[in-house]
Order: sequence, then C-alpha cells, then structure tokens
Amino acid sequence: MKKLTIILVIFSLFLVPYSGFALYDENNAKLYLQNNSSNPWVTMALSVLNDNNIPTEHLKNISSESAIDYAAPMLAITSLQEDPRTFGSEDYVAKFKSFHNQNQIGDVNSLNDDIFGVLALISSGISADDDVVADSKNFILQNQNEDGGWGFSTTASSDTNMTAAGIMTLISAGTSSSNQSITDAVNYLSNAQNEDGGFPYDPNSSFGTASDTASTAWVVWALNAMSVDTSSWNQSGNTAISYLEKNQTQNGYFEYMKDSGEDAFSPNTSSYAVIALSGNTLPLNIISPPSPSLPLYSFRIEGSSGTICSGETEGPTAIDIVKNASTDCDFTYNIDDTAYGPYLNQIGEDRAEGLLGWMYAVNNQLPSVGAADYDLIEDDFVLWHFGEFGWEPTKNNTSQIDMTVTITDGEVQGTSTSPSTIGFTLDSTSLDFGQLSPGESKSQNFGITNTGNTDINIETIVVGDDVFKENLKLEGSLWSQFKQALGVNQNTTVNANLTIPQNYTGSGQKQGAVTIWAQ
Repeated sequence: MKKLTIILVIFSLFLVPYSGFALYDENNAKLYLQNNSSNPWVTMALSVLNDNNIPTEHLKNISSESAIDYAAPMLAITSLQEDPRTFGSEDYVAKFKSFHNQNQIGDVNSLNDDIFGVLALISSGISADDDVVADSKNFILQNQNEDGGWGFSTTASSDTNMTAAGIMTLISAGTSSSNQSITDAVNYLSNAQNEDGGFPYDPNSSFGTASDTASTAWVVWALNAMSVDTSSWNQSGNTAISYLEKNQTQNGYFEYMKDSGEDAFSPNTSSYAVIALSGNTLPLNIISPPSPSLPLYSFRIEGSSGTICSGETEGPTAIDIVKNASTDCDFTYNIDDTAYGPYLNQIGEDRAEGLLGWMYAVNNQLPSVGAADYDLIEDDFVLWHFGEFGWEPTKNNTSQIDMTVTITDGEVQGTSTSPSTIGFTLDSTSLDFGQLSPGESKSQNFGITNTGNTDINIETIVVGDDVFKENLKLEGSLWSQFKQALGVNQNTTVNANLTIPQNYTGSGQKQGAVTIWAQ
C-alpha cells in the first residue's frame, strides 16, 4: 500500500502543469509577423518585440484624402522613434492637421479619426494644448454615450473597441484616469467582460456577444494606459490575458476567435494581441517635438583680399552671424571681451590693428550699437567689412529678384519682381521657368548694366527654398560660384538655369530670391 500511494502522488504531481492554459509564445509570434510585415500595425508589434530589421517602405508614401489613413502609419513611424514630419514623402503631421475642420478631424460624423488622430499627433510630439488636439479631445468628450462608451461614429452605439481607444486618447492628452468620463468608460468595459475573461465587440449586439481577440487586446491596452493590473479583472478566474494566450496557434498567429483559423486580418489581430501581451498601450512612443527652426539672415563677410563668406545663416545678433558662418565657411575668428562689450578683432588673417578693423552694416546702414547688441529682424542683410575705421558702406549697391515656384505634378513656374536701380540695372521683370517635371530644366536670361561711375564686380546670393539654393545655376555654374566684372557703362547677359532633380518629391509653392551684389 505504501508503494502504491507513492506512485499515485508522483502521478498527480505530473498532472499539475497541464491545466489547459497555453502560454504566450513570443518568438513564434515574432516569426509570423516578420512574414507579414508590410502593415503599420505589424510594424508597431515588431517594435515592441525589439526586432532589429523592421521593413518601413510601406510607411514612406502614404497618400490619401482621408484623415484616418494617416493615423496608424504615424503611430508606426513614431514607434520606431522616427518623425512623421520627415520620414515619408511629405510631412504627415502637417497633412493630418490639414483635415482639421469644424473643431474636429476629418469626417464630421466619425469619432474614429478623432480618437486615433489625437493618439497619432501626441505620438508625434504635439502638445495636448495644440488647437487640433484640444478641439478633437473636446469633440470626443461631447460625443460620449450615456452608457459611458463611444461608438465608431457620433450616432453609433457604444462598442468596446472605440471605448478602449477613447480612454487611451484622453489619457494621452492629459486627462486624469479619475476623470468622470474615463470612470464611466471603464465601468462600461468592466460590465462587458465575458465569463471566458475576454471581451466582445458589442456586449449588446443582436449578432452575438462572444469574446474576440481584437476587442480583448484593445481593452488590455486601455487597462495598461491606466496602469491597472489586468489580473484584477477576471470572471471565474479567467482574465483577458489568459483569453488572449489561448487564442495563439502553433503557427504563431492569434485567431480572432478560438478555432476560427487564419484570415486576411490575422496580421492585425496578432499585432493587437502582441502589443497587449507586451504590457503596452498607445501611443507606443512619443517622440520629442522638433526644435523650432530659427530664421536665417543673408550676409557677406568681406576681408582685405575679397569675400571670405556669403550666404545665409542664423542670428540672432549681428555678431552671431560671424560665429555661425565660421562653421559653414571654415574660417577662424577671435572676439575679445572688453569693457564696452564683445569686440570682433580678427577673421582669418585680417586682424584689427591701428586704423584697420572689422566693422558691420545692416541693410547698408551703420548701427549705433555694438554687433552683440544688434538684434536682427526678418529680411535683414548683414555686411562685415575689414578696412579703415570711418568706412561707410556704398549705399544701394544691391538689388534683388524675388522668385516663386509652384511644383504640382511636376509643374514649375517662376516670376520675379522689378528690381530697383542701385548703381546698376537689371533688364528683366520676371524669370518664368514654365512647366517642369522632375529631371527637366529650363533657362531664362537677364541683363545687368553698370550705371555707376566705377568698375564693379558682380556676385550673387540665393536665399529661400532649397529648390533654388541647390539647383539654380548662373552661366553654367552654381550661383555661389558666379562672378562677373563690369566696367563703367558695360552690360552683360546672364543665363539662369533651373533644374528639378529627377528624384525631387516636394510640391506646393516655393519661394526664394536672388540678391545681385556689386562692389
């Protein structure tokens, strides 16, 4: 009898692990998703699985007239810690914001685009105080149903999917989890849980109230967003996590319902489950907002032997022009701290000595304050000159041709304004490059006549959009290399050529200007 008892005890111990609950097989899920990777939801799931080789081409050329089509790709891009403003073929954040109208996003009858739109914008580093986010958040709150849930549209009955997503959205936008709207939504979800631990799409549906993997995963996302222990939500010992685990197959994917098999939506369903089982919520990642772009100022630095540097650089003061330009043009400089403030005493080989020194002008006027105290404003032109103290810049020795270009479906157009007469004249009133597609180019000519009483050297500065700064050529050379000497009363014709690169993907109106400089 003792021997028999021992055998029975050993047998019962071996039975304990086989309780009927399958554990989540992360590696198998990862292999399945890697084979179905051209999907933003799969991208998100692979990101939480720390995959090191996630395909991204499917995220780079999103083009749609529907706001919701941008939301999941934006969430996928930020899950990779990339910026939707620069990752794709256009600025997805700006495009998405363009759907903002009537104090909400996209379709005025839909909540789906507002809910996921806010999540996408928050993930992109947009503040909760942003007008688009704030408007959509209020729109979501205003359309909460009496039972505490939200539906796909403003008139639809509540469902667990939109309710869970609504909770995540409000929390991501700064709403406290103790807020009454969230409390009401949580109560709706709690009452929807089935005996198997899972959740149905609609607990009041006449078409069936069985649990499904997608709805259950979304509810887990909401619980994760509120830092709620999912095991505290159980029915007869069954939890949402145990329900999800039982729906994973040996092939790695998650069935929509037990024994429903694989279908076209299985990559999405499996991605939802993986995100939930990894303890995550949406958005998966919030990137830092880009630093605001600083204004650029046109400048020229003239040394004793000619031009040291010219172009555009950041300020904010006149002396900062030298500091910032030194990086672009690779020159050295020295600034002394004096009792009167910072003093620029050397650039390159030109060092202040005796009556020679560095002086600056803004818009050809000599300011009455030190360069470190001169705050630049839009369209200021800064000239630094090495010469004898008492130097005054030649008045009106520059002229400018403004340029605009609109590139739509390969079409390029350009115009210019009439320049003023400043010691020389320009004979053109416009530069019209007609219609150009990527890979095409066109030339236009403009004339310059020296109307002053001394020989001059002509150079140029191009400012504005990169399509001009990187592609405009004068007399066959990039504009920055153009130089032309003109004697008194002489004139010349300059060929201006604009080429649109073969791989150019930008669109919309572009603006720039050519400054003609004479010295």
